[in-house]
Amino acid sequence: MKKGLFTLLLLAFATACGQSENQDSNTGEEAVPAPIEVELEAPGSLDVDENAEFRATVTQDGESVDDASEVEFEFWAEGSKDDSEMIEATHEGEGVYIVENSFEEAATYMVQSHVTAHEMHVMPKQEVIVGEQETEEEHEEEAESEEEHHHHDDGVTVDLVSDDSWTMEEEKEMTVAINQDGTPLADANVTLEVNNDQLENPLWINLTEQEDGQYAGPAAFPEAGTYTITVHVKKDDLHTHKDVDLEVAE
Repeated sequence: MKKGLFTLLLLAFATACGQSENQDSNTGEEAVPAPIEVELEAPGSLDVDENAEFRATVTQDGESVDDASEVEFEFWAEGSKDDSEMIEATHEGEGVYIVENSFEEAATYMVQSHVTAHEMHVMPKQEVIVGEQETEEEHEEEAESEEEHHHHDDGVTVDLVSDDSWTMEEEKEMTVAINQDGTPLADANVTLEVNNDQLENPLWINLTEQEDGQYAGPAAFPEAGTYTITVHVKKDDLHTHKDVDLEVAE
């Protein structure tokens, strides 16, 4: 009887020690995995129709990630994210995923890699300048020259339709309604020039016509503050513009 009791006590002691050691080793909590990191490599500038390689190197805690569940590259012309193109990447090994792409028109493009691995998602983004583009100074000189030959009124009204609750870095659609002599102005070239005291250079946003006289496009503001939005409208010999102030919150 005593021997059986001693054996039971010994087993209970061993079980208690095992539980204590297990709790000490992991403190009862699951370890938090290290975040995945993505290094996006893209050429800063390209010629029109020049084929180029875009590369994403994926690591976690200093080790290559070769089992990402999804890696895609998204391309779009600045101000036209709704028309973006998504291309699935090819795995080259050692955490490297690549795509090749080219651009048919001169413009500033954005490339963004979408990487999903180990239940995490990372989306770094870079700018690519394609072809020779008009400098801001040349653009302003051209606008001034055109304004010398055309009156700003010309029977044209420009209304910026905007949500008053803009927040920094939030992308939303901005719409402009344009009429001439009370009639919607169709087939115009409409561009937004965005300025504020914190921007080194203006932001340019190209709008697309949604219906007669209605033009829209995605817009986002990098900092909080007051922005001046100049709406440029061009059609044939017509060039007019209107300045609108917009408050952007943090």
